[in-house]
Amino acid sequence: MTQSFNIPDSISSEALEDHLKNAPTDAADKVVTKDHFDDVFDEAEHWVQRAASSSNNPLIVHKLMMVYIIDRMIHFHERVAEDCKLEDKDSSAAWLKDAGKFQAMINILQTIECGPDDPMCASCGGHD
Repeated sequence: MTQSFNIPDSISSEALEDHLKNAPTDAADKVVTKDHFDDVFDEAEHWVQRAASSSNNPLIVHKLMMVYIIDRMIHFHERVAEDCKLEDKDSSAAWLKDAGKFQAMINILQTIECGPDDPMCASCGGHD
């Protein structure tokens, strides 16, 4: 299969300058505006409210949501640490430390009772 590309033989420096002025920058893509943060915050609030209103035991639902989200964060941080282990051992260690902090959050959540039906709280007969 032969591909045909329309590549010019030459381009003027003025044309290059014009392209450079209009080129997107990596920094522009990473800027988080207050509006963007507000939108993300509002979306998270929407789902928290929806979970509360769709359950007859919203405290336990919220606690379990936190545990599932934190568990996902642990696995994400462990995967990133594994991916960068060969390239940057300091960075890998930092990702693993953060995974450990998330594990500590789950450990703390297991000690907080959210009612007699709490399936995680060991002191109220829940499961580990």
